Amino acid sequence: MGVEEVADLVDGIHRKVNVSLKELPVGIRPSNREADRISSAFAGFVKIHRTGSRLEYLESYLHEVPPASLVNKDPVKADKSWLHSTAWARQGDVDIESIRVTPHFIRGQEIEYSGPVGNRAIRMLSQGLSLEDGKVGALSAYKIYLSVTVPSYDGKENFNLELGVMMLNDGLNGEWSPVSCEYLGVPMGTFVYTPWP
Repeated sequence: MGVEEVADLVDGIHRKVNVSLKELPVGIRPSNREADRISSAFAGFVKIHRTGSRLEYLESYLHEVPPASLVNKDPVKADKSWLHSTAWARQGDVDIESIRVTPHFIRGQEIEYSGPVGNRAIRMLSQGLSLEDGKVGALSAYKIYLSVTVPSYDGKENFNLELGVMMLNDGLNGEWSPVSCEYLGVPMGTFVYTPWP
């Protein structure tokens, strides 16, 4: 992708997520400032998966412990893991209009069931909490969904799935970043590589 195409993609994602967040009901809608921060963080997530290298991803990683497979001592294996993790973003166009947003935690209170729908890749929270316990302290989380085309692990088939990325404000200064990724609609008995948040 050219520089202008990347800029247009990032801008389009940012605007769509921002609008979707602002359409949420009062009480679970983030402030305009937070909506902008969430939108920027998600657009950056898509951008790095669409155009970035594994090393660029690691340089931009906000948290202490990056995914183990991406820091493998064998760079060939680590790069292969990165290719699997980014396949959803590099196959075809990014369907910006498919983006939708749901709230999951508002200041620590669960709004919607936040357990996994399918195979989920998660990271530990910065405060030492675990999303698997369903506890995020006093933090908030929104899940952003995006329609994607995903190859099977062996690369022989493609599936039209929905990627759900949970964004959480657990950065040092309340920065928003992905805490989990999962696919909805994976056919039974099929294995696809879930991307790292």
